[in-house]
Amino acid sequence: MNVNKIILKLGLTLLVTACSQDPSSIEDNTKQSNSTSEKNISTKSIQESNKKPDDSIKVFHQKSSSQLVPGKAHVTIEGEGLRIFDNETGHATPIVFNSLQNSTISTLNTLFGEPNEQGKNEECGVDFINWNGLITYFLNNKFVGWAVNDSKATHFATASGVGIGTTRVELKESYDAEIKKSTIGLEFSAVGLNGLLSSAKPHATITNLWAGQACILR
Repeated sequence: MNVNKIILKLGLTLLVTACSQDPSSIEDNTKQSNSTSEKNISTKSIQESNKKPDDSIKVFHQKSSSQLVPGKAHVTIEGEGLRIFDNETGHATPIVFNSLQNSTISTLNTLFGEPNEQGKNEECGVDFINWNGLITYFLNNKFVGWAVNDSKATHFATASGVGIGTTRVELKESYDAEIKKSTIGLEFSAVGLNGLLSSAKPHATITNLWAGQACILR
Protein backbone atom coordinates (compact mmCIF):
# COMPACT_ATOMS: atom_id res chain seq x y z
CA MET A 1 0.00 0.00 0.00
CA ASN A 2 1.53 3.29 -1.05
CA VAL A 3 1.66 6.50 1.00
CA ASN A 4 -1.13 8.29 -0.97
CA LYS A 5 -3.61 5.50 -0.26
CA ILE A 6 -2.78 5.57 3.47
CA ILE A 7 -3.39 9.34 3.68
CA LEU A 8 -6.69 9.06 1.75
CA LYS A 9 -7.94 6.30 4.03
CA LEU A 10 -7.04 8.26 7.18
CA GLY A 11 -8.90 11.37 5.90
CA LEU A 12 -12.05 9.35 5.14
CA THR A 13 -11.95 7.82 8.64
CA LEU A 14 -11.78 11.27 10.34
CA LEU A 15 -14.62 12.61 8.16
CA VAL A 16 -16.88 9.70 9.01
CA THR A 17 -16.15 10.09 12.73
CA ALA A 18 -17.00 13.83 12.67
CA CYS A 19 -20.24 13.29 10.79
CA SER A 20 -21.35 10.54 13.16
CA GLN A 21 -20.97 12.67 16.30
CA ASP A 22 -24.26 13.21 18.20
CA PRO A 23 -25.57 16.77 17.53
CA SER A 24 -27.05 16.89 21.05
CA SER A 25 -23.56 16.43 22.42
CA ILE A 26 -22.36 19.50 20.52
CA GLU A 27 -25.37 21.48 21.79
CA ASP A 28 -24.69 20.38 25.39
CA ASN A 29 -21.09 21.48 25.10
CA THR A 30 -22.20 24.88 23.77
CA LYS A 31 -24.72 25.30 26.59
CA GLN A 32 -22.12 24.33 29.16
CA SER A 33 -19.69 26.90 27.71
CA ASN A 34 -22.36 29.64 27.75
CA SER A 35 -23.39 28.70 31.29
CA THR A 36 -19.80 28.94 32.49
CA SER A 37 -19.45 32.35 30.82
CA GLU A 38 -22.68 33.65 32.37
CA LYS A 39 -21.61 32.32 35.75
CA ASN A 40 -18.30 34.18 35.47
CA ILE A 41 -20.11 37.42 34.52
CA SER A 42 -22.60 36.99 37.38
CA THR A 43 -19.81 36.34 39.88
CA LYS A 44 -17.95 39.40 38.64
CA SER A 45 -21.05 41.56 39.05
CA ILE A 46 -21.56 40.35 42.62
CA GLN A 47 -17.93 41.00 43.48
CA GLU A 48 -18.12 44.52 42.02
CA SER A 49 -21.34 45.30 43.92
CA ASN A 50 -19.68 44.18 47.14
CA LYS A 51 -16.72 46.49 46.73
CA LYS A 52 -16.41 49.01 49.54
CA PRO A 53 -16.52 52.71 48.61
CA ASP A 54 -13.25 54.58 48.59
CA ASP A 55 -12.65 55.57 52.20
CA SER A 56 -10.61 58.55 51.05
CA ILE A 57 -13.78 60.22 49.68
CA LYS A 58 -15.30 62.21 52.53
CA VAL A 59 -18.96 63.06 52.12
CA PHE A 60 -19.80 65.86 54.51
CA HIS A 61 -23.56 65.31 54.45
CA GLN A 62 -23.05 61.89 56.08
CA LYS A 63 -21.50 63.44 59.17
CA SER A 64 -23.62 63.56 62.29
CA SER A 65 -23.78 66.66 64.45
CA SER A 66 -21.34 65.01 66.88
CA GLN A 67 -18.70 64.99 64.12
CA LEU A 68 -19.01 68.72 63.40
CA VAL A 69 -16.21 70.83 64.81
CA PRO A 70 -16.99 74.41 65.87
CA GLY A 71 -14.71 76.83 64.04
CA LYS A 72 -14.16 74.36 61.18
CA ALA A 73 -17.58 74.78 59.60
CA HIS A 74 -19.88 77.70 58.88
CA VAL A 75 -23.52 78.23 58.02
CA THR A 76 -24.88 80.11 55.02
CA ILE A 77 -28.48 81.22 54.54
CA GLU A 78 -30.48 80.45 51.41
CA GLY A 79 -34.01 80.43 50.07
CA GLU A 80 -34.55 76.72 50.80
CA GLY A 81 -33.13 76.71 54.32
CA LEU A 82 -29.53 76.68 55.57
CA ARG A 83 -26.31 75.14 54.29
CA ILE A 84 -23.29 74.01 56.31
CA PHE A 85 -19.86 74.28 54.71
CA ASP A 86 -16.82 72.35 55.92
CA ASN A 87 -14.04 74.96 55.95
CA GLU A 88 -11.34 72.37 55.31
CA THR A 89 -12.85 70.32 52.50
CA GLY A 90 -15.41 72.70 51.03
CA HIS A 91 -18.05 69.98 51.17
CA ALA A 92 -21.51 71.21 52.07
CA THR A 93 -24.80 69.84 53.29
CA PRO A 94 -28.17 71.56 53.25
CA ILE A 95 -30.59 71.81 56.15
CA VAL A 96 -33.71 72.22 54.08
CA PHE A 97 -37.10 73.35 55.31
CA ASN A 98 -39.16 70.48 56.75
CA SER A 99 -36.04 68.89 58.26
CA LEU A 100 -36.68 67.38 61.67
CA GLN A 101 -36.60 69.90 64.51
CA ASN A 102 -34.42 67.82 66.85
CA SER A 103 -31.70 67.09 64.30
CA THR A 104 -31.64 70.73 63.14
CA ILE A 105 -31.31 72.02 66.70
CA SER A 106 -28.63 69.45 67.51
CA THR A 107 -26.55 70.48 64.49
CA LEU A 108 -26.84 74.22 65.19
CA ASN A 109 -26.12 73.70 68.89
CA THR A 110 -22.91 71.92 67.95
CA LEU A 111 -21.81 74.81 65.72
CA PHE A 112 -22.99 77.77 67.80
CA GLY A 113 -23.38 76.48 71.34
CA GLU A 114 -26.47 77.13 73.40
CA PRO A 115 -28.92 79.62 71.85
CA ASN A 116 -29.32 83.18 73.10
CA GLU A 117 -33.09 83.01 73.19
CA GLN A 118 -35.91 80.58 72.52
CA GLY A 119 -39.65 80.48 72.96
CA LYS A 120 -42.97 80.56 71.15
CA ASN A 121 -44.29 83.42 69.06
CA GLU A 122 -48.00 83.40 69.84
CA GLU A 123 -48.88 85.80 67.02
CA CYS A 124 -47.41 83.49 64.36
CA GLY A 125 -47.98 80.21 66.16
CA VAL A 126 -44.38 79.01 65.71
CA ASP A 127 -41.52 78.15 68.04
CA PHE A 128 -38.28 80.08 67.57
CA ILE A 129 -34.64 79.77 68.59
CA ASN A 130 -32.11 82.58 68.22
CA TRP A 131 -28.44 81.78 67.68
CA ASN A 132 -26.43 85.02 67.71
CA GLY A 133 -28.88 86.77 65.37
CA LEU A 134 -29.93 83.77 63.28
CA ILE A 135 -33.55 83.10 64.23
CA THR A 136 -34.89 79.67 63.25
CA TYR A 137 -38.59 78.82 63.24
CA PHE A 138 -40.19 75.46 63.97
CA LEU A 139 -43.72 74.15 63.51
CA ASN A 140 -45.01 70.61 64.16
CA ASN A 141 -41.47 69.43 64.96
CA LYS A 142 -40.15 70.63 61.59
CA PHE A 143 -37.72 73.40 60.61
CA VAL A 144 -39.87 75.80 58.59
CA GLY A 145 -38.06 79.15 58.32
CA TRP A 146 -35.30 81.52 59.37
CA ALA A 147 -34.74 85.26 59.74
CA VAL A 148 -31.84 87.62 60.36
CA ASN A 149 -32.82 91.03 61.73
CA ASP A 150 -29.89 92.04 63.93
CA SER A 151 -27.67 94.75 62.41
CA LYS A 152 -24.67 93.08 64.08
CA ALA A 153 -25.34 89.67 62.53
CA THR A 154 -23.47 90.45 59.32
CA HIS A 155 -21.67 87.09 59.45
CA PHE A 156 -24.84 85.32 58.36
CA ALA A 157 -24.96 85.59 54.57
CA THR A 158 -25.71 83.63 51.41
CA ALA A 159 -23.00 81.70 49.56
CA SER A 160 -22.61 84.76 47.30
CA GLY A 161 -22.10 87.05 50.30
CA VAL A 162 -25.50 88.74 50.53
CA GLY A 163 -26.45 89.52 54.11
CA ILE A 164 -27.27 92.31 56.54
CA GLY A 165 -25.45 95.46 55.37
CA THR A 166 -25.22 94.39 51.71
CA THR A 167 -26.04 97.32 49.43
CA ARG A 168 -28.81 97.40 46.86
CA VAL A 169 -26.18 97.51 44.09
CA GLU A 170 -24.43 94.43 45.48
CA LEU A 171 -27.76 92.63 45.83
CA LYS A 172 -28.61 93.24 42.16
CA GLU A 173 -25.14 92.07 41.12
CA SER A 174 -25.70 88.74 42.88
CA TYR A 175 -29.38 88.13 42.19
CA ASP A 176 -32.09 89.19 39.79
CA ALA A 177 -34.06 90.58 42.72
CA GLU A 178 -37.54 92.02 42.46
CA ILE A 179 -37.83 95.17 44.55
CA LYS A 180 -41.13 96.82 45.44
CA LYS A 181 -42.82 98.85 48.16
CA SER A 182 -44.94 96.91 50.62
CA THR A 183 -46.75 97.51 53.90
CA ILE A 184 -43.54 96.80 55.82
CA GLY A 185 -41.10 98.85 53.71
CA LEU A 186 -39.05 98.50 50.54
CA GLU A 187 -39.16 94.74 50.10
CA PHE A 188 -37.20 92.49 47.76
CA SER A 189 -37.38 88.83 46.80
CA ALA A 190 -34.96 86.56 44.94
CA VAL A 191 -34.58 82.76 44.69
CA GLY A 192 -36.68 82.21 47.80
CA LEU A 193 -34.93 84.97 49.78
CA ASN A 194 -36.88 87.92 51.11
CA GLY A 195 -35.73 91.09 52.79
CA LEU A 196 -35.99 94.81 53.36
CA LEU A 197 -33.83 97.67 52.11
CA SER A 198 -33.21 100.82 54.12
CA SER A 199 -34.27 103.05 51.18
CA ALA A 200 -34.63 103.21 47.41
CA LYS A 201 -31.16 104.68 46.94
CA PRO A 202 -28.51 102.63 45.07
CA HIS A 203 -26.34 102.32 48.18
CA ALA A 204 -29.21 101.54 50.55
CA THR A 205 -28.46 98.48 52.66
CA ILE A 206 -30.30 95.32 53.60
CA THR A 207 -31.77 95.59 57.10
CA ASN A 208 -33.74 92.34 57.31
CA LEU A 209 -33.58 88.92 55.66
CA TRP A 210 -35.84 85.89 55.87
CA ALA A 211 -36.99 82.74 54.06
CA GLY A 212 -39.63 80.09 54.52
CA GLN A 213 -42.32 80.42 57.13
CA ALA A 214 -40.77 83.27 59.09
CA CYS A 215 -42.71 85.39 61.53
CA ILE A 216 -43.07 88.67 59.63
CA LEU A 217 -45.89 90.92 60.81
CA ARG A 218 -47.37 92.99 58.01
